Amino acid sequence: MKEQQDAINAIVARVKSEGLDQVTAIVKVGNSREELARNIQQEEKIDLIYIGATGVNRVAQMFLGSNSTYILENSLADVMVVR
Repeated sequence: MKEQQDAINAIVARVKSEGLDQVTAIVKVGNSREELARNIQQEEKIDLIYIGATGVNRVAQMFLGSNSTYILENSLADVMVVR
């Protein structure tokens, strides 16, 4: 978990150095779909989620991944899917 936290902290530092100062890094253990669609949004008052659209294999890349679909359908915030 420390490795993931260090990686995301480096990304946040880079984004902040480019002028976006309202960025927060969150690393959690749990069901990613439920955490993103409900829990983190409520805890952090998030109003927009960016999420990738593709899965890990070529077949999954033809469709929105199950995580993306779940978050789109159950999110309390706006969701932008990136392909």
